[in-house]
Amino acid sequence: MCQKKQVILGIFFLLMIIAMPIILITVNANGAVKEIDKLNVSGTSYMNGAGQKIDMIVFPSRNQSLIVNTTRTLILSEFFIVSFNDTIVITNNDSLPFNSILIYYEKDLFSRLENIRVMGRYVDEKEKVKAIWRIFSVSKYYVGIAITLDRYVFKGNTYAFSLFADLRGMISFKQVEDELRFYLNITQKILIPLPVKESKTICIPPQNSEVLEEFIEPQDKMGRKGDEIYWRIEDIAPFNESTEPLSLTKISFVYKLNEPDKQPKLPLEILYVVREVTITLAGKVKIVDKIGVLAISPISQQSQADKKWSANSIALGLMPGVDADNIKAYDKFGRLTLKEEQTLEEGIFENFTFIRVTFRNPLLGGEVYEFSLSYTLSGGDSVAYDNGKYVVRMPLVPIINATIGFVLLKVVSPYDVEIIDNGLRELALYTKYESVKGALFLVDYKCIKWAFSDMLPSFNKVIELRFSVNTMVFVDALIIVFQFVFALTVACIIGARKLGEKRLRVKIEETP
Repeated sequence: MCQKKQVILGIFFLLMIIAMPIILITVNANGAVKEIDKLNVSGTSYMNGAGQKIDMIVFPSRNQSLIVNTTRTLILSEFFIVSFNDTIVITNNDSLPFNSILIYYEKDLFSRLENIRVMGRYVDEKEKVKAIWRIFSVSKYYVGIAITLDRYVFKGNTYAFSLFADLRGMISFKQVEDELRFYLNITQKILIPLPVKESKTICIPPQNSEVLEEFIEPQDKMGRKGDEIYWRIEDIAPFNESTEPLSLTKISFVYKLNEPDKQPKLPLEILYVVREVTITLAGKVKIVDKIGVLAISPISQQSQADKKWSANSIALGLMPGVDADNIKAYDKFGRLTLKEEQTLEEGIFENFTFIRVTFRNPLLGGEVYEFSLSYTLSGGDSVAYDNGKYVVRMPLVPIINATIGFVLLKVVSPYDVEIIDNGLRELALYTKYESVKGALFLVDYKCIKWAFSDMLPSFNKVIELRFSVNTMVFVDALIIVFQFVFALTVACIIGARKLGEKRLRVKIEETP
């Protein structure tokens, strides 16, 4: 019996010796999982104890220790487009990290936001990182979108989210007595389910416009800096999705549109832009822009005699390094007046040349007008030489903060041209490549056509044209010219000889 107990105890101790490493490994593994979950967070995923990548969307809680500030910036264009920017800056003072944020928009407003893109960055860094956005929820009144970063925001970090979009259909205008008034009506604050320390809303009117401050609402918390109108509100409660849109505070921003000489101006619609870029045998780049516009009026105007308002000019941007004195503006009757324009343009178009073209006659409501611009690029900021190739940097079409009904880019060159398009090719109605003959059929030209419909301002990106000047094109042209001259010379010699022989026969026949 004693011997059996000894055997049982021996087996028990043996099992304990075998089991102890397993228990220790399990405990360590569980601790490792917790430690990995806590520390080894990278991007919008993390590695669990089994080495598996797990994608997560982690929103901050309204109960977390956060400092949240928001800014809604609305930059208005004379062409009824609003450059829309919602920026949220969050400082995380809590031990719980997050990598996403939820923003709500009324359904009508969200339906008018086009080409939405989101960027983010730590406030102590300059480089912005593209963030992913997706529709997270749809309720009776609102669309909730989730913005997800490529990283987590930990305790002590301050991160800024910026949502950009083109906003259409929110500006209206009407006649009030003898003047035209323009209105932007929009929700004042950014709607997020977090307590906000400070919310700021900024409205920037079109250039040369007149802000009608006394008609702007709400007047409470409103301030002014030049033509810029802003509202600053503090200590805002978290947004609740059950809130009815009618109970939200709305902005009514009111202004008048003027010409540079302060005369009232009718708004314009850009019907079409055709940009033809021709590269010569010598490598010069010639550009012709053909632009069609329509003047819009709330009332019918039959003649200049009964006009109340008109449109006299338009401002647009070309590209860096273009001398305004070398630009020719004209319509079907001849030259037009233009001058260089000072602009508040920032970002990728900051150093571009802007001009203002004065129409031949003031445009009445409903009147369509076409004019053209032509200029040559020979060097400077617009044409560079890089790794054996000429590089032309230019916007797809002239810079106009408007939706353009139809756009055609046409590039004609005797040399092969590579277009670096920033993804624009995917948006084209069609792309076409063909070969055309030059003057006297001496040179074969490549012709590239890209067409677009209903182009938003944010899609007018800077493209690059890359080409090399190939001497063989000159040689081929010279050979053709030589062959033509040689054939013409031989034909002339033969013709002259035959004519001489004919005259000689006539003389012989006339001799008695």
